[in-house]
Amino acid sequence: MKSIVSYSAVLAASRCIGFVSVMVLAALPAVGAGSAKQAVRQDSDPSVTIYNQGVELMLTKRFPEAQAKFELAVKKKSKVCGAAQ
Repeated sequence: MKSIVSYSAVLAASRCIGFVSVMVLAALPAVGAGSAKQAVRQDSDPSVTIYNQGVELMLTKRFPEAQAKFELAVKKKSKVCGAAQ
């Protein structure tokens, strides 16, 4: 019995699927890169508390408010470290 699909078509399709699979697996680490899904540990440094608030806002997709918290955390950390703003 003769096949409807040629062997070369099956081979090409399997190579394509294999290539796409390898590319997806290679891209997975990039998907996970970025900000952590949890806040940094609690500390006596007020900038850490403000940063944690920013992370919580970011996770709820309130990005402008989160950005303001992150900027405030950087300013507080600069004052603690004695860096000039």
